[in-house]
Amino acid sequence: MVRWLVLLLLVASPVFPTAVWAQQQGAKSPATLALPTGPAIIGPLELDAQPAADGRSVLVEVRLQNVIVGAQTLTAPFPIYAFSVIVGTTSASGTFTALFMPPDQVSTVMAAIAVEVAGQPKQQFTGLVMAFVVPSH
Repeated sequence: MVRWLVLLLLVASPVFPTAVWAQQQGAKSPATLALPTGPAIIGPLELDAQPAADGRSVLVEVRLQNVIVGAQTLTAPFPIYAFSVIVGTTSASGTFTALFMPPDQVSTVMAAIAVEVAGQPKQQFTGLVMAFVVPSH
């Protein structure tokens, strides 16, 4: 519950508050911050994102009912992955969008999705899946 509250607060703000928060906490670099990380779980759907060590790409995965049904590596030239999947009577569709920032700045992976299980109301999610900082060398 706390993780979702943090995610919602970060997404609800029109300006990503990490840099301001870091200054208030006396942090010298955003790399010292504890940033939200995946996976995001929405009913039977799990969204995960893992950045590469160099920060130039992010592997995103979609799991529906514990089965990997989609995966894509996002890069700055190709930062969007759209998916539409069905497992049994459950369907999910949506997009991942990555925003790659220079070193020592917060990069993000966002998602906008809808999940539908037969006989139940559709669940929707739009927000932050992961945030990460690649330290400068």
